Amino acid sequence: MVRKTIAVFGDSHARLFQWIQDRGLCPEIIFRVLSVPGATAYGSTSLRSRSGFLLAAEEFIQSVGLVDLALIMLGEVDCSIAANETARERSVLVGGQIRDAVERLVDFGYRIASAGLCGVPVVFLCPMLPCVKDKDLEKGIQKRRSAGLSLEERTANCRTFEELLRIKVSDRGGKVESINDVLCDPKTQMIKTGFLQTNGNHHLRHRNIYGYWLAKLEKYTEEATA
Repeated sequence: MVRKTIAVFGDSHARLFQWIQDRGLCPEIIFRVLSVPGATAYGSTSLRSRSGFLLAAEEFIQSVGLVDLALIMLGEVDCSIAANETARERSVLVGGQIRDAVERLVDFGYRIASAGLCGVPVVFLCPMLPCVKDKDLEKGIQKRRSAGLSLEERTANCRTFEELLRIKVSDRGGKVESINDVLCDPKTQMIKTGFLQTNGNHHLRHRNIYGYWLAKLEKYTEEATA
């Protein structure tokens, strides 16, 4: 068996792929993971980003070696409501901020990640829908960051991000994958309780979701093998 190597660029949610790697749950793939807590799509091309994501990504590209595929997993609408915070700072509408974030993320994917990795294919992974409930946003730093938005509003913003990402990447002939529809209750459009942490943690249960992502990646590893 020829193992495929996949480079993953993402925020703290991307640590899922390191979790898969550490447990040997996908023997046919070697995941090389860059997971930067607090990283956002808007900050992905800026050296002034508070998370330091771009610098970390450039160092990662230099050290990761040869890979077969790159995954990009960054969002703009998480429990920290990055889109709303940045929109206020820039005095722009949230919709415009989300659009700008998508533009920057796609630029990062092709101009920096793919180009830096010898032109490997890039697949954009839609970020998880918000999963911190309104009552948990009333606590500490989450309250400061919540911008007074309900879970419904945060989910709507995240869906807008996903829709714009699909359009932008499609214009480039690229690929976008998501498991949000699998995770959501069709009636409420919120993430089903079984995928949520029980302590208000905004990361989903790795053991309950990893199989869905691996199923999405099967066709790309098969294409690489062919």
